[in-house]
Amino acid sequence: MPNSIYDLQFQQPRSNFLGSQLKEVIDFIEFIDSNPRARNIIINLKNIQFVQPTFILALAVLFDMLEERGSSLIVNQPKDGYCNSYLKYINFPSGIRPDVIKDWERLLNKHPYRTYLPIVNFPTDRDEISTNVREKLLSQINLIIKSRLNIESELQNAVSYLISEITDNIIEHSGINRGWLMVQFYPTTHYLDICLIDAGKTILGSYIDNGMLEIKDDATAIEKALIGLSTKRDDRGTGLRTSRAISMDGLEGDFILYSGNALYFKNKIAILQRKWPGTLVAMRIKSKVEKFDIYSYI
Repeated sequence: MPNSIYDLQFQQPRSNFLGSQLKEVIDFIEFIDSNPRARNIIINLKNIQFVQPTFILALAVLFDMLEERGSSLIVNQPKDGYCNSYLKYINFPSGIRPDVIKDWERLLNKHPYRTYLPIVNFPTDRDEISTNVREKLLSQINLIIKSRLNIESELQNAVSYLISEITDNIIEHSGINRGWLMVQFYPTTHYLDICLIDAGKTILGSYIDNGMLEIKDDATAIEKALIGLSTKRDDRGTGLRTSRAISMDGLEGDFILYSGNALYFKNKIAILQRKWPGTLVAMRIKSKVEKFDIYSYI
């Protein structure tokens, strides 16, 4: 009922593996689908001790989506003090909006010893102002990654490429005016997580809007995107195809693509009961790989 208060208890993901971060997200989508008129919602994170980009960025996007539809949301912070401080630093749930906040560069560069970046909520409009903001933003992110993370130049090039390619995909195909980004490095395991999300039209929706009506479901849309089928028909799209190859084949990591009700993970496409309202891309890559050459994949 609209006037009821819904207290959503989020649980700690069972492991640090990339795929494990999605369970709580999918449960949240189930709640949203089952309660379209819910207006008073508590996001209860008291049982959370540690979060990673795939989980917390998806949560931020869904939080924003609910606010857009008129819901009133309150966040109950984790009991764990470190996790509480972490969420504050990454600007959960709203993120840093470089086209809205004047001192976004200071916030992005805050705490230079951190091995993670705050949530970034960037504009996807193609006007000159938004384009200039994005270019400046991506330049700053690349500089921060270079200065903070002790990774080799070839990997720096790969990270820059992955962020740029998926950001371009969101701008070109999502049909929505905001995109979301988060990056985190784990010094102990030498893994780097990159997550980019939109709440737009999905990959399938982009194909359909471009007249490719023979593609009829989300699973087929993901399959076509990962072999490089462009919406321009006379060209081949490289963003998702090369990002998957770099992440999994070149840098021995993981790649998740969740769009509509289809999920690509571990070289398989699964049909889920719950749809992601747009497209979610999560990549985990190794920071130390011998003989990696980015030009073998692009």
